[in-house]
Amino acid sequence: MEDYPQLEDLVALVYGWDKLGNETLEDEVIERLGFEDLDDFCDRITPVEGDKLGGYPEWVQGMECPGCLICQKPMRQVFQLASKDNIPYSFGDMGTGHILQCKSHKHEFVFVWACS
Repeated sequence: MEDYPQLEDLVALVYGWDKLGNETLEDEVIERLGFEDLDDFCDRITPVEGDKLGGYPEWVQGMECPGCLICQKPMRQVFQLASKDNIPYSFGDMGTGHILQCKSHKHEFVFVWACS
């Protein structure tokens, strides 16, 4: 099963934003990717769970895309870490962690996580 083989294609769609939205972020991302709504996205794309490099993030509680501290542009996923997959650690109640990086400021990283 392929997750999202052309990560740069996805990143190019997202990096056109001037800044992140708030409550409408999920709708904005879905629209930018060319889907009608969240149901359309979920019917057609199933992010791979577990530890992985790149690809669509498997968000546990909804999208969480913080902006770069320098330019405020959305950051892209570099690596996804699942609780107890390859590390002996649990993010809350079997959650998932995401390491994100700014495309323009490659020294800027953040780590976010959520649990179910």
